[in-house]
Amino acid sequence: MAKKKIDPLNRKQYSAVSAALTVSDIPAAVSFYQKAFGFAKRGIMKGPDGKPAHAELTLRGTTLMLSPESEQMGRRSAKSVGASPATLYIYVENVDKVVQKATTLGATQPAGAAAAD
Repeated sequence: MAKKKIDPLNRKQYSAVSAALTVSDIPAAVSFYQKAFGFAKRGIMKGPDGKPAHAELTLRGTTLMLSPESEQMGRRSAKSVGASPATLYIYVENVDKVVQKATTLGATQPAGAAAAD
């Protein structure tokens, strides 16, 4: 029997670059990204303490990873920092509809920001 070949880059589940965000509440963030933008939940992994330690979402072949804040690892969420050091560009069919939905779910849009590029 031939040995199963292992893909060290795991190309079936990950593209060359995947975004990872630090969030203050993983289950709430997963719910928000699902409802506002249509992400599918790949999974939420729990740490030894039983709390969510990592989540993965997918949208059209792209993976978005979420992790909790961690003082030991220097990870702070945009909520804790008071601003975001990252920007996600999510391309959608109807930008006005999606912006309205995301705003209804609690998203905010910076003053002067355009809803489309």
